[in-house]
Amino acid sequence: MKFYKLSSQYLSSIRGIQLISLATLVYAFYIALNYAGQPLIELFGFRQTQTALTSFWFIQEGYKLAYETPVSGAPWSIPFEFPLYQAIVAFISQLLDSDLGKTGRLVSFAFLVLCLYPVNEICKSLKLSRSSFYLFVGLLFSSPIYLFWGRTFMIETMALFFAVLAIKYFLDFLNAKGKWAAAGFFVCISLAILQKATTGLPVLAVLAFVFLFYEIDRNKSIIGAISVKNIIWAVTLFALPIVIGYGWTFYTDIIKSKNEFGMSITSQSLSAWNWGTLTQRLSMPLYSDVIWSRIIKGNLSGIFGIAIILGALLLSKSNKLKFIIVAACALGILPLFIFTNLHLVHTYYQSANVIFLIFALAVAVAEGLEGARRTVISAIVFLALVLNNYGAFANDYFNKVHEDLNIGNSRDLMLGEALKRNMSHDEGLVVYGNDWSSSIAYYAEHKSFTVPDRFRNLNKVINTPEAYLGGLPLGAISSCPEAPVPTVRQLVDWKHNGTQWKAAEVWNCIVAFPEKTIGLDLPKVKTDCQGNLDYVGDTTSKTPDTVQFKGWTTIDGSQNTIPSQVYITLTDANGAVKYYNAVQSYYYGVGDLFNRRDIVNAGFGRIIDTSTLSGKYTVGVERVVDQQMQVCQFSKELQVNKK
Repeated sequence: MKFYKLSSQYLSSIRGIQLISLATLVYAFYIALNYAGQPLIELFGFRQTQTALTSFWFIQEGYKLAYETPVSGAPWSIPFEFPLYQAIVAFISQLLDSDLGKTGRLVSFAFLVLCLYPVNEICKSLKLSRSSFYLFVGLLFSSPIYLFWGRTFMIETMALFFAVLAIKYFLDFLNAKGKWAAAGFFVCISLAILQKATTGLPVLAVLAFVFLFYEIDRNKSIIGAISVKNIIWAVTLFALPIVIGYGWTFYTDIIKSKNEFGMSITSQSLSAWNWGTLTQRLSMPLYSDVIWSRIIKGNLSGIFGIAIILGALLLSKSNKLKFIIVAACALGILPLFIFTNLHLVHTYYQSANVIFLIFALAVAVAEGLEGARRTVISAIVFLALVLNNYGAFANDYFNKVHEDLNIGNSRDLMLGEALKRNMSHDEGLVVYGNDWSSSIAYYAEHKSFTVPDRFRNLNKVINTPEAYLGGLPLGAISSCPEAPVPTVRQLVDWKHNGTQWKAAEVWNCIVAFPEKTIGLDLPKVKTDCQGNLDYVGDTTSKTPDTVQFKGWTTIDGSQNTIPSQVYITLTDANGAVKYYNAVQSYYYGVGDLFNRRDIVNAGFGRIIDTSTLSGKYTVGVERVVDQQMQVCQFSKELQVNKK
């Protein structure tokens, strides 16, 4: 009777663990699918859009080994990781005609889910209980770091998948499954290193030590472990993947060196940035921020999780269990001390190694207890850990997951749309004040030189911008306040190749495009236009001898139809009219007025030079609609007084 009762408790507990794990997986799918359409700028948009930019240009111009990430000027190729993830995303997006951003997020999440296959095989290989795997699933998919970063447009989960799959093949190899297992390990760890060296290399290092200890234990001595056969295996399995990774890095450095800015981001130039310093390895931020706050507190339930792992190490009688937990912890901790600076600076880097600490915790909970009631206790502890994970997620990352990012509240989305709307297809652009982030260039869908803050030849870019555009005509300039130059005055006065340019303010940044005169010869028709001329006055920077105009107009807002061109007109006391081609961009409130969030270019704006003007002017608006120049009813007065 007692046996039946314990068996019933066991079955109920294991079913409970399975149900909790399934629930976490379902919720993770919900997060990934429901928020797949979120713009790629919620966190580390710099990195997400850089990855997406490569996929975008794969679609536009084809697949290349020296792939283009056209954000740092021509030549456009500044390769870092091997572009397998970017190519897969581009291929699927093309094949299904699906949104690139959504596709990239879902492919990333798919590779996180695929990690379950090798982990399940690892549990079988190590002869762990089934509850170890189910606990791992629940802890992984309730973990804040994976709920968030596991569905971003990044290479992290693909690199992680190959690294975990490599561990599976490594264990197969140790279990005497021969050359095919060795080949599987070699291919997977090489792909992990090629996809992201900071993910693959620490795994390779730990497994090399495991192999050494395994052979010492098997041969009962160090001398016996150092056989010719083992040396050949060690070179093949652990040295050659490093050679392959180095070969790719060497190749990318050659390509980067052809780009003026690329020379500053070669592996040698970024050595200190990648590896960090001894001071950083001993610094409080590494231990308090990265290890405690980002990893332990949020994903391992803080002291509770650490106590469980330590308890299993101290109380378990199984040396095998202790070795598994120690090895998993080594995989989780070692990367922090190899690539210290990268982990300090980037909150997403820990997604490459927290999975191993989660595995250690899952094994400790499932295997660390002894006795008939251990599954019941494991289920209770498991539920507590999952609830803690969700609490941490709700207090942090969830706010970013469901953040409503749109063109109305994002500078980069608004600028990107304005640039795309006002540029021709085959033009390049120069962006100032966004460091060398791809966020504006990606949403503008144009090749750019996004001038880095530390770029030395700034005057050369201003004086000869097309020298950095690889033969593309200059189609736009964007300058945000973070950049000291070009100034508002410079862009208002800007002329290029004999053409006067037009400048306007978009989200406190200044955008400039070649002035157009399309439609000025069309017949004029007075029209009661939808819209308004809302503002005539100073620029945000209060630049002397300038005036700014802002307003909006639609042909039919309910149908999201807008004019092809909008002009600001100044009519003097004698009836003479000056025309100023306006920049069309997003305008606050218009979408709400017509209950259409897709109205993104109803606004118009222009900054003009007033140094040659004097007296009183009537400001008007005219617009090109079909084969007419429609004269709108809005008007304001402008008084220009000469000093």
